[in-house]
Formats: sequence, structure tokens, C-alpha cells
Amino acid sequence: MGQIGKNSGSGGAYRGTGGRSKKRRWRSTAVVVGSTGALITPFLYFALRDDDVDYQSVCTDSLTEERVDDEVCEEEDNSHGVVGVRSSRRSHHWYYVPVGRRAPALGQKAMGGSSLAPDPGRFSVRKGGVSASGATVSRGGFGLSRGSVGG
Repeated sequence: MGQIGKNSGSGGAYRGTGGRSKKRRWRSTAVVVGSTGALITPFLYFALRDDDVDYQSVCTDSLTEERVDDEVCEEEDNSHGVVGVRSSRRSHHWYYVPVGRRAPALGQKAMGGSSLAPDPGRFSVRKGGVSASGATVSRGGFGLSRGSVGG
């Protein structure tokens, strides 16, 4: 008879009280790792997906082309029901600055971009969000330099 309560060395079996053989129970780490991976995978997808922006827009006065607060254009978009379109009814419009160009600070004249909206089928645009002091438009995303405007 083997030793009671100690491993007898026979393939993981040991003899407990009463002389009956019992198998060791091994907890599967695959279940823990698998379920953790299932939770992390969607997070990584959204965190690392390609959020590249081709243009960043700022609000400008239609007469002077000087930058004003983005809320002015947002309010006009809402009141006129026409988003991002320059018309004679609007006193302000979105000005589109491409990646690599500097967006103006509040009160500065907008240059290096366009008052015409880029083709949405070919380019992505992020409205607003440029620092009031101006910044160079850059691609960027989650915690990286992608999807943001850097200075």
C-alpha cells in the first residue's frame, strides 16, 4: 500500500484515505487565457484600428476668412440644416486643412486649405477639435499620434 496523502509517483494518482486511487485535478489555464483574449481582442481592434484623418476643419468667417470658434459653424449647421456647405445664407463656414498643414489660431486668416469640402468617398474629415492657438494637422488615434491634431 502507498503512502497516505502523498504522491506515489504513478501518473499523477495518489492514495488518499481508504486506499482508493484518486486522480489529481488540474485546472485548465486555457480557459482563463481564452476568455481573457476574448475580452481584450475587441478592445485592441478599436484601439489600434486605422483612424487616419485626411483633413481637419476649422470654422471661419465667410467674409474675412479668419478663424472663429467651431461652435459658430456647429450652430449654423444645426439651424440651416445644411452641414458643411458654404452658401450665401451662412456668415461662417468650415475650412478644411489637409494633413501636414497648419490650422490657424482663432482670429488668424485661414490659408493652405480649402473652403470646399473634400470628397467624402475618398477622404476622411474631422470637424473641429483644433487647439485655439492653432496646430499642424496630423493623422492619429488611440494614445498614439494618429487621429489627432498635434502642435
